[in-house]
Amino acid sequence: MKKRFPNIVLIVCDTLGAKHMSLYGYWRKTTPMLEKMVEKDNFAIYTRCFSPAPWTVPAHVSLFTGLYPSEHLTDGDKLFLSKNFYTLPEIVKNAGFTTIGITNNALVSRLFGYARGFDKFYEVWNIFEEKDNEKAIVSNFLKKTDLEKIKFLLKSSSRFPLKVLFKVVVNGVYKKLRPLSKDASSFTLKSFKIYKKILKECRQPFFIFINLMQTHDKYNPPQKYRNIFIKDNPKLEHRHRKETEYLHYAIKPFEKNYLEYMEGLYDEEILFLDEILFRMYEEIKKLKIQDNTLFIITADHGELFGEHGHVHHLFTTYNELIHIPLIISYPKEYGIKGEINNLVQLHDLFATIHSIVESPLPAPNSSIALMGNEKRDFACSQLLDVGFKIDACKEKNPDFDPDNFSFNCKEIALINKDLYKLIKRSNGQQELYNLQKDLYETQDLMKLRNMNIPEINFPKFELL
Repeated sequence: MKKRFPNIVLIVCDTLGAKHMSLYGYWRKTTPMLEKMVEKDNFAIYTRCFSPAPWTVPAHVSLFTGLYPSEHLTDGDKLFLSKNFYTLPEIVKNAGFTTIGITNNALVSRLFGYARGFDKFYEVWNIFEEKDNEKAIVSNFLKKTDLEKIKFLLKSSSRFPLKVLFKVVVNGVYKKLRPLSKDASSFTLKSFKIYKKILKECRQPFFIFINLMQTHDKYNPPQKYRNIFIKDNPKLEHRHRKETEYLHYAIKPFEKNYLEYMEGLYDEEILFLDEILFRMYEEIKKLKIQDNTLFIITADHGELFGEHGHVHHLFTTYNELIHIPLIISYPKEYGIKGEINNLVQLHDLFATIHSIVESPLPAPNSSIALMGNEKRDFACSQLLDVGFKIDACKEKNPDFDPDNFSFNCKEIALINKDLYKLIKRSNGQQELYNLQKDLYETQDLMKLRNMNIPEINFPKFELL
């Protein structure tokens, strides 16, 4: 008799830091619905989950491959998901799952190789669904001379390139007229609508991956959620629509009142996202399949609002960026629930799902199944490439001197099972924190005089 695998729903909330969730102790009530859901429906809450990278691309590739950034080598200079590794969607598809991807992030897209293994892959910023390579084919077509275009059209079938050209051009215009980065709410709702339709129609077992951009800059919460944590300020709002993190680094740091305004908007975005995530799980319950569904809510990284002199994300590995939420409703048979304080990482979901679907392919040692007996001795977050961000700073300010910018370097953060955290940079700088007492790194133990620092063991994980 064929084994009955559970359904899997994996939701990655782009740029959602655990620090800003009341579920994780934040002072603003940003996640009231999740708190009720977690308590009522016996979710497992992982309190010490860390991302392997402080920004989208390497974190997602680690999730899809189970590898650290230093192993998959996908970062700022190399954005494509390599074909050298089998991916999470491919593993579950080989196990007989219906595989569906819904993405709101253009970096987590068909163009960069994330559609591999998915039966259907929805890029919500498009009106028409695009197939592999169609955008590249149209781009090459548009580069041709008029005579070359005519010859190409005469030789082509009636289905191409006119239909494809129309589809890609319309999608491109729509993306410019309605940029997701400036208002994610309608796209979040569109994703929810697609998700509901899929749940009702697709064959079980299913694997549904969703990337939501609701909490990614530029923060623009729906009207219903505005003025709850921060009062609307037209002057600051206008600034927010124009300014980027590069201005903070390349020109001058943002003022405190501006950072507080952005932080308030971010928290209001979380409040809206909280409702959407709750409704997503309610759809599972309506179909009465929650006892046989692995339902996962997590994030790729968090966000900074002036802490440690930083804003947004990427330039460093402080916990505002790498301490992420992980809440899971396991199938009833696993019996895993409540608060779990084990050290875990985002890419441990790879080994977890790999084990659940009983894949015959080998799982990398970098990923550890969450429901197994093996526990992590350490967590590691890596920042391998900041060059493209430095280039952007130079574009904003030609006088910007990266040699005088102390974070113009590779960085690695190591957290051991006793929750001591060591940050090492390729410029020789090091910092040490006791996360048991100081989760968000306000007191560098290396700077304290007459401090008896105990013998602390860290793994030998060198910077590339």
